[in-house]
Amino acid sequence: MPRVSKHTKDGNKKPTDLTNNNIVDDDSMNPLRNQNTNGKKTFKHAALPKWELMLCFAMMVGFLGYMKYRTGVISKEHLSRMKLSYLSKGWLPFGIGKIDAADFEWLFFKWSMLKMSVVHEILIYVIGGRLAEAFFPKFRNHFILVFSIGVLTTRMTTRVISLFAAHTTVAYLASRTGVPFIVWLTGALQVLSVEVDTAFYRWQESAFPGLTLEMIGFTFGVMRFISFGLECCNNPKKYGLFEFLLYIFYYPLWRFGPVMTFDKFQLEINKESRLLSKQELWHIFKQSLRHIFWFFYIEIILHFLYFNAFHMQHDVFSKLPPGDLAVLAGCHMLFFQNKYVLMYGVPGVVSLFDRVNAPEPPLCPMGVYSFREMWRHFDRGLHDMLMRYIYIPLGGSRYGLKWASFSSFVAFAAMSVWHGNSASHYAWAFCNWIAIQVELQVMSLAWSPKAVEYQRKLSGPMLRRLNGVVAAINQLLLSLFSMIYIVGPLPIFFIYFNGLFIQGFPWMPVILFFFFYFNVQLDYEVQRRFTFERVYNKKYL
Repeated sequence: MPRVSKHTKDGNKKPTDLTNNNIVDDDSMNPLRNQNTNGKKTFKHAALPKWELMLCFAMMVGFLGYMKYRTGVISKEHLSRMKLSYLSKGWLPFGIGKIDAADFEWLFFKWSMLKMSVVHEILIYVIGGRLAEAFFPKFRNHFILVFSIGVLTTRMTTRVISLFAAHTTVAYLASRTGVPFIVWLTGALQVLSVEVDTAFYRWQESAFPGLTLEMIGFTFGVMRFISFGLECCNNPKKYGLFEFLLYIFYYPLWRFGPVMTFDKFQLEINKESRLLSKQELWHIFKQSLRHIFWFFYIEIILHFLYFNAFHMQHDVFSKLPPGDLAVLAGCHMLFFQNKYVLMYGVPGVVSLFDRVNAPEPPLCPMGVYSFREMWRHFDRGLHDMLMRYIYIPLGGSRYGLKWASFSSFVAFAAMSVWHGNSASHYAWAFCNWIAIQVELQVMSLAWSPKAVEYQRKLSGPMLRRLNGVVAAINQLLLSLFSMIYIVGPLPIFFIYFNGLFIQGFPWMPVILFFFFYFNVQLDYEVQRRFTFERVYNKKYL
């Protein structure tokens, strides 16, 4: 996993990196850091010549521009051979007149969030919550709970409501036992009941019409069941039914997340009630504009680039040359991140009206070149959940590297089951687990006396270039392994792998390496100017 736990002298657990304690502004590929006045190790990249930075920038603009252009060209070329069921009528007054409708998550998000009934719900929730906060501050959370449950029950059929009520009751009773094993067993069975294709699963689908559309919310709900139950194991009398229901059914985060651990949710939802300040309203306004921009950006892109629909047309997709597969892969990576910026970000904006700071949306995959940092900063809430309830309780790094590897293996295994329990999810989790272990070993070698001595002989710019070579290879593998999850079934991933690294050998791997090398150098420059922590935690927004 990205982080491990180490006991401080006062007995508290402090998350830190395995190979270096208390690192800030971390460059995962460089052991050479300076001491700041607080005694913490920091790192700042050396500056490159301006001509070299301009070359990197120009090459990246060229690569990305060609990626969009070429995807548009092959979309037009193969339009007549694509299944119309994966292309719907577009709303732009110009262009082909079709929009890529092959991504279920994006369609479901639009359907769920852009209906006028949902817009009205959000307006009533925001206005009602502010009125309750102004006139009845002690009952604001009661309003939130009543509204949340009321809205969810109107969306679901009676049978689905009864099923969810049964799951919720069982989860609450498990939390009352105060036994972690019972909490985990209950949560695991609930996840398996909706993720494993069994006779019971098929019976649920037929017996509870409308259940499939609520599965996203339910899987997030199971994570909350587990979080609440495990927190109650430490102090079962501190939290009751009201806190449980408020956390599970909190309206802004119910359906799309992101996940918040119960302890953090309690701190956020129980802040002192007061009217929102001008600064808070301005922040909400900026975030709203940001998400409106990304929504229209994605929609416009999907009017011209049909990269999702290619996966549904196997006879066309499997015959594309390596260059075309590369541009489709790039579009998929960027689309996936943009999609989750909205799927996590829009609920997060609504929660800001309650002064609940949900985990930040994911970073752009092109801005991360370390497996550990990707797992820390892509799905931040899920990372917190895995760290707090699996990795640290199993021992983490307290018993050495081998035990840390075992703890992270269990965390990845649990995550793969929660995400979908398919071969592609298992392969994706296993490859990332292996990559993190290798990454930690490489960092250990980079910290060896001989390696440090060699690096000190290099100039700042030359050391940055050397780091860039290593980080580019790492980012290439990171993107490759991420594609296992992003594109779905393994046969589609194997088409990409075969085209890019077997049929396209040796030139395509070389081109991809230079693409990532230029990109990493631009990442370094952004971190040099704005600091690692500011970029990764999105404090520039």
